[in-house]
Amino acid sequence: MEKETLILLHGGPGLDPSYFFPSLDPLKDSFNIVTYTIGSTTSEPTLTNLQTEYSSMLQSLENENFSIIAHSFGSFLALSEATIEKYDNINKIFLVNWIYNSEWIEEFYERNPEEKNNNFTSLKDSFIHYSKYYFKDLSLASSVFDKIKYSDKIFKQISLEFGKISLFELANKLSQKIVSISSEYDGITSKQYHNKINKMLNLNNYHFKNSGHFPFIEQPKLFLEIISEETKVKE
Repeated sequence: MEKETLILLHGGPGLDPSYFFPSLDPLKDSFNIVTYTIGSTTSEPTLTNLQTEYSSMLQSLENENFSIIAHSFGSFLALSEATIEKYDNINKIFLVNWIYNSEWIEEFYERNPEEKNNNFTSLKDSFIHYSKYYFKDLSLASSVFDKIKYSDKIFKQISLEFGKISLFELANKLSQKIVSISSEYDGITSKQYHNKINKMLNLNNYHFKNSGHFPFIEQPKLFLEIISEETKVKE
């Protein structure tokens, strides 16, 4: 039986997909994994150019059927017109601790006002500083953040455009394909933030009780079980 394609869209912006592995390595037995570093093929990293880059990747799949796992900022690409154009080829879109507008930023600073005026010398330093908001188990943070290849340029450019992100209408068009995943201990995008859109669009939702922003790292067995069950061909 031919393997289905599974696209992994990492978060950030300014990160790479290395943090998906080794947690998601078992998926390679069942799927053809497609991943890339968002923004790596464009000289001018803007929201528009990131979408163009993503669209080109999707077009390269031609008529293949596929699913998507989009983590955090990766939802900006998963919820796009390029994805809608491939609607009939999509099995499932897994949105993991995802964003759909810029309200998560305002909510984060409302919860943590002491973090509002921070300045960091590098993107990596900022992730290390915010580790306690990303992980329930802090001992995992350094092994994850140390192996990522960061792009300060991509982060700085895209962060200027965060306010333009509004994905509600696109999420609505794709709602029948979406599996929303949130985490109890995610200090970046809160349970309340996710509950709001899950209820508005009546999305299929899983909530991880013992994970932070990276549930596939903190609860990999459960995460893999969900992917397997949701992508199973229904008789």
